[in-house]
Amino acid sequence: MRANNLTATVLCAALAFACSGVENIPEPSAGPSVEPSSEPVSQDPSQEPVQENKILDLSFSLDGSASDLSPSGLTVNYVPGASLMVYSNSDSGRPVPRFYPEEPGVSQGSSFYRARYSTTSDFADALAQGHSLECVLMCDFDPAAIPSTVVSAFSGLEKGGSGIFVRKTICFSVWTGRQEYTADSGIVPEKGVYYHVIGSYDAAEGIARIFVDGNLKASVEAPGKFNLPSNNGAMWYGVGIDATVSGLSTGAWKGDVASLAIYDAPLNGANATSLHEALPKYGRYTMDISSIDYLSGISLRPGSAFRLFAEGLKSGDKMVFTHIENGKVTSIEREARFLSDKKCLQTTVGKDLGFTDWTLLISRDGMFAPAGALSLRVEDDADEPRSPQIIAHRGWWLSKGVPQNSIAALAAAQDGGCEAAETDIWITTDGEVFVNHDGVLDGVRIESSTKANVEGLKLANGEPIPTLDAYLEQHAKNTATTLVIEIKTHSSRERNNACVDAAIAAVDRHSLADHVQYIAFDLQNCKRIAAARPGAMVGYLNGDAEPSSLKAAGIMQLDYTLQAFTAHPEWVQQAHQAGMVINMWTLDTLDDIKGAIQLGADYITTNYPERVALLRQKYFE
Repeated sequence: MRANNLTATVLCAALAFACSGVENIPEPSAGPSVEPSSEPVSQDPSQEPVQENKILDLSFSLDGSASDLSPSGLTVNYVPGASLMVYSNSDSGRPVPRFYPEEPGVSQGSSFYRARYSTTSDFADALAQGHSLECVLMCDFDPAAIPSTVVSAFSGLEKGGSGIFVRKTICFSVWTGRQEYTADSGIVPEKGVYYHVIGSYDAAEGIARIFVDGNLKASVEAPGKFNLPSNNGAMWYGVGIDATVSGLSTGAWKGDVASLAIYDAPLNGANATSLHEALPKYGRYTMDISSIDYLSGISLRPGSAFRLFAEGLKSGDKMVFTHIENGKVTSIEREARFLSDKKCLQTTVGKDLGFTDWTLLISRDGMFAPAGALSLRVEDDADEPRSPQIIAHRGWWLSKGVPQNSIAALAAAQDGGCEAAETDIWITTDGEVFVNHDGVLDGVRIESSTKANVEGLKLANGEPIPTLDAYLEQHAKNTATTLVIEIKTHSSRERNNACVDAAIAAVDRHSLADHVQYIAFDLQNCKRIAAARPGAMVGYLNGDAEPSSLKAAGIMQLDYTLQAFTAHPEWVQQAHQAGMVINMWTLDTLDDIKGAIQLGADYITTNYPERVALLRQKYFE
């Protein structure tokens, strides 16, 4: 390890991250040459440039923030997230945003920039009278492999507006006359190559043009009046994303986007040439590092291990942690152990990593590659992420091809080594408890029917609908898998009480009290179980109670959605400090499972136990 008050010279030489060297990178290729699909205008380099003014001129800082330097002074929202960092590009010397979602083109609610405008602004008027978008883009993905996916570099397209994006090829679109018109450059961008792109909309001629690296590549007729987005909530240009009105924006970029501007005029060939010639050179780091992954937003104790996963890592690679605050740069380079079987670097954290927000790089023989933004606390009493136990939601059914809440699904969870299996119960009018989620099977509503009306019903695999007794008999065959019984919310307090009491009685009959947990959305159900069985683990599902109030009622598990804990991350640490347990449900994507691990889940309820097993092996074993 080395840490440091390094000189300004070294700072600049190493990506402004206070590292000790930088590679020499060849000038980027302009990419493949493609003839324009149509050429209705001349590209004579001697033609007079259009006199243009910037109405958006984005500048980025290494702390992640961004601002508009143009006279418009638009509000630029920095929406930080786990897949966005700003680093100093070694060739240009400029701070450049790097976006690295797990997959290009996905929808996400963070890790992008938003430049807002309004219908009545001079900015909107300038768009309507003709305008141009400019950016430098670099794909850190292979566009040819995802030809139907739109990946947005600089875009405000929501049934209106304009934008630059890649859909196999580099494109510029504009909305006029209630239609979207696209000038397609025909260029399939090469991974890792920087392209200078200008999208020009000429309102007077009704034409959209696209220039790449100073050359006109295509033009298309775009007749009719320019359309602003149909919803005021979509009146923004996104960097690394496309504008939408929903909480999730679309078309997430993967790679770099730089030199972003909007001009108040349709630029022509002379403009494109002069702007390209004046452009600083951008270079991609030649270390071929991809698929970067690590846990962020976590606390670790001094001496704990931190892992960074990526394709292309080698023995001898190091991690560089950089923190920037009030213009002061702190940089720490860490020796790392290369775990080849896991494709990861592992280092030990110490109290020198005392800040919260870091930029993470990979260092190799004087070369550096950006890895991402990291939120990390190192504290003696840190509530560290833990390897979550798996709760198979309604048994292990979905990837096993058996019905949910079937005996076969419970057996699959047991045979598969799940720490727990969840199931749902309803009680009939004459007191029999059946296992079923919806409470209705083949049109028969369990809680308003008799045992005789229900017991003949069949599941898709031919099994009879299980009684709780039958489920407990299967459970008794392998109690290493805890059974989590959800008391479904019935139509009245009397019916809820009857179901709670019958479930407890059934568990006692089978002598399984030490191998069963209970959960419910109805708080009174939880309180009734806790009062009747003070030693039982009871979880409340509704997501609206803080830990202290539940513990006071003897309810020792917060069993909430990921969204509930994201809104109240302090509940996790409060619960752990109180000796309580955290479960998060029902998480099926790798992103959500990772999010639960980062927040500190003890248990994860999922329809895909194999995915939780994969990530806990990756991060903890």
